[in-house]
Amino acid sequence: MKFTGMEKVGELIQLNMLFVLCSLPVVTAGASAAALNYALWRRSEGMGNVTTDFFAAFRKNFRQAAVLWVCVLLLAAGLGLNFWLVSAWTGPAYFPAMVLLVVAAYMLLTWSATVFLLLPRFGGAVLDKAKHALIIALGCPVRALPAAVLNVAPFVLALLLPELFLLIGFLWLFLLCAVSALAAQKLFGPVFSRLERAA
Repeated sequence: MKFTGMEKVGELIQLNMLFVLCSLPVVTAGASAAALNYALWRRSEGMGNVTTDFFAAFRKNFRQAAVLWVCVLLLAAGLGLNFWLVSAWTGPAYFPAMVLLVVAAYMLLTWSATVFLLLPRFGGAVLDKAKHALIIALGCPVRALPAAVLNVAPFVLALLLPELFLLIGFLWLFLLCAVSALAAQKLFGPVFSRLERAA
């Protein structure tokens, strides 16, 4: 990043708060994630203002991000239901069915981690962006998997270690969402730079 010290931390906290507040209606979380990623990218290039860039990207990408986010929610709900149904199975079909569900969950997590990074930086139709995000996620698992882990970390922590989450969960409200997005930007930076040069 080309801003340093307390300014960097202050802007990360500001972006984190904007992301959390704009995600509260749930259906707007996709647009909020796209806006967070766009504002972080602009600041990494030494351009723009975090608040102005956040709301400009939120408005510009709202429709496409909402469509993609609803898809993520529906697919996640479908996977959750299938995990619940398959967990009650017995016999030889259980293991292959569970493997298929784990693969599907991996693909959904890595795709969703990629698509909201890609969305605000590149033009085109929403289906094209969804397709390109899937290609990148499958083609760059070393980058996509850590980004996905960062995204789901607070939910896994809340589920597996609720006492610890109660102690440190406030950090996600104030800072860690933006820090996770910044880390994902760093992971995918070389990939997106190559795409921009090829465009």
